Amino acid sequence: MSDQGEIRDRIIDASVAATIVEAATSRIIHYGFGKTSMADIASDCDMSPGNLYRYFVNKMGIAEAVAQRAYEAIFLHVRNAASTLGMTAAERLDAYCLAALRSTYDQLAQDPHMVDFAQMLNAKRPAQAQEARAAMRGVLADILDQGVANGEFHITDVPAAALAVQAATFKFWYPQTHGPLAYKFLERELRGVLALLLKGLLTR
Repeated sequence: MSDQGEIRDRIIDASVAATIVEAATSRIIHYGFGKTSMADIASDCDMSPGNLYRYFVNKMGIAEAVAQRAYEAIFLHVRNAASTLGMTAAERLDAYCLAALRSTYDQLAQDPHMVDFAQMLNAKRPAQAQEARAAMRGVLADILDQGVANGEFHITDVPAAALAVQAATFKFWYPQTHGPLAYKFLERELRGVLALLLKGLLTR
């Protein structure tokens, strides 16, 4: 096969895989992961179950793809929110944390089934969630680096500080998996946590 043919096939495969993930997401939202079968997803995609297995080895593989798409959407949203030109590092940190809360809350607010799905995936595939948090921590470290470079923050170990900030705000990452608080209360709590964190980070 020519290089152009291989590229075309990869594009087609990626498009079909994206369609499968979209169909699976809709199924999970409406019926829950447990009641979603490979046959259901195949039917929604107008393909045979056998053809579906060409793209995903099993239902858990599809679940991981659904979660990966969600994580990537959050990463892009949060990175963009915290990358506005002219913002101080403190303002970027505020924007980063609030965007992470808003985007993860909204993803699970679609339906209670999504909360169950997120909890199931965290239990069965914890490494995937850890990788997502590591990517987010990279954005956080960039914010803290800026604060150190411009004299705004007093930090001697940026990676350790990024890890500490992430741990302190962990409750606000997919918050419905930690409890049933409404968004307005979560945002108020997060702003209180951020105020305390900034007291520790700001150069005196």
